[in-house]
Amino acid sequence: MAGETTPLLGTRETEPELKKKQPRLGWLSFEPTWPVMIAGLLISASFGLTQTPILYAFRQMVCEDYYSHHPPYAGSGDSCNVPAVNSGKDAQFAILGSCTVFFAISNLVFTGWQMRNLGPKKALLVQNFFPVIRVLTQSVAISIGGATGITLFQLGQAITILGGPAGYILVLNTILSELIEQAQRTSMFGKLQGYILVGNAMGFLGGGVVSDRFGVVSPFRLGAICLSATLVFCATCVPPVSLKKDERAPTTNRRNAVVASFVDPLLALGPQKLRLKNGTITTHYGVTILAVGIFVGVLATGYVAQLLQQYSMDVFDFDASKNSALMALTLVVRGLFLMFIFPIIISSGRKWFDSTSQQQPQAAEQDAETVIPTHPLDMDPTPQLVSTEEEPVQAPPAPPTAQSGHFDLFFLRYSYLVDAVITMCAAFISDGWQFYLMAVLLPLASGSYAASKGVLTEMIPESQKADALAGMTLVESLASVSTLGLFGAVFSSLVEIGKAHLTFYLNAAIALLAIIILLFSRYPAEDSKLIEQEEEEQPSEEPVAA
Repeated sequence: MAGETTPLLGTRETEPELKKKQPRLGWLSFEPTWPVMIAGLLISASFGLTQTPILYAFRQMVCEDYYSHHPPYAGSGDSCNVPAVNSGKDAQFAILGSCTVFFAISNLVFTGWQMRNLGPKKALLVQNFFPVIRVLTQSVAISIGGATGITLFQLGQAITILGGPAGYILVLNTILSELIEQAQRTSMFGKLQGYILVGNAMGFLGGGVVSDRFGVVSPFRLGAICLSATLVFCATCVPPVSLKKDERAPTTNRRNAVVASFVDPLLALGPQKLRLKNGTITTHYGVTILAVGIFVGVLATGYVAQLLQQYSMDVFDFDASKNSALMALTLVVRGLFLMFIFPIIISSGRKWFDSTSQQQPQAAEQDAETVIPTHPLDMDPTPQLVSTEEEPVQAPPAPPTAQSGHFDLFFLRYSYLVDAVITMCAAFISDGWQFYLMAVLLPLASGSYAASKGVLTEMIPESQKADALAGMTLVESLASVSTLGLFGAVFSSLVEIGKAHLTFYLNAAIALLAIIILLFSRYPAEDSKLIEQEEEEQPSEEPVAA
């Protein structure tokens, strides 16, 4: 009840304070973000169990199909290690890869529809459930073997549309962004990616060991069991969240739901209409330029790990065990960097960035206050005549809180610079052990993925956050597909002429191009307001390039 001591203006809790009051998961006493991290680790480890054995499974099935139409092998050694089987395996595996890419992109579109209609947590459960069906189908296909098994394996990839790796990563990032305030999103996105990478490394190593000891079909059966256990964990431990409604929902609802799931993420990355403080309406291209820069950045960096594998195999004769160890080392170091070092860099960098950006205005204020009067009329009243107990009319400005995300954009640009320098150094490798050194150095350029998500969520309104994350994930997926085709063709061409090391220079050059593009990306002007299409005013616009 209001009384004499009740403040006239009620206190209003800020968003960060509300976020901190997120309930713990009662019987586990975990912060809500921890189950999201553990879910990323478990799901990625379960998927990773089958990544290495797939290649050997296809080799086995192609070999069975080959000898069903040819005489039995009469030579010595491995009967499947013949040119006809190897070429057939590569062709069928290429078909599988093309199907997987197409279905993964479709999965991103369908995941957006799931989150809108079912909610993020239920969408996560769906993304976890259908891979169980897919892995079981794959194990059945391997057991059948031959041409029938190959066809069933490839057709089974269509289940990825309903649930797959691309979708669950998008859902986990969306859930995480709803649990924490804006200032912590970049660091937490990095931590989540770190847990996913460590899970992948565990899966790669575990799948190879299980396949060698118990047969090539065993990792698929184990993967189905692990995914089922992870499904139970997600259902009981991951906290439910709700997406903020978009103010343009009536317009969206008039469109077909499936079309909207594909169009809305792309529209969220388009130019924004802003009303500046003086009332002028301008066009802001910061988000669009960010998306283009990320596309070029992924194009430059997305092939580096596979390039190291192929370069070590073709030029330095690395066998499968050495390559597996190389990839596992890269994933573990990258994951640990993102989990522990990356958050420190972001936190420290923001404090430094905010302090330097406020030094000049503060210095100007001090200079204005310390002007020495030279005329009697310019002198202030006697200090004793001025009451020192008078309350200020306005509250003093709040101290800097390092909440600005401008450092995230700074970090994003120059992480690609570090990546370009380290990648270029790989061209000078002259001994096998130096590949393992590169596996340790390359993760030092990690963080661009998480930084791009942090910058994006700060540039766009909360109601469009899920769509923007889906759109950026779609852009990164398209860039990953493009880099496989581009650098795969370039590397094979350079290998033929004995200049394979030049591929690293091309990677570095494209990374520098990404930096140049990102230099034109800017945050919206301070005190500007995003306006909807129907709210635009008629006065002439003044386009702003950033």
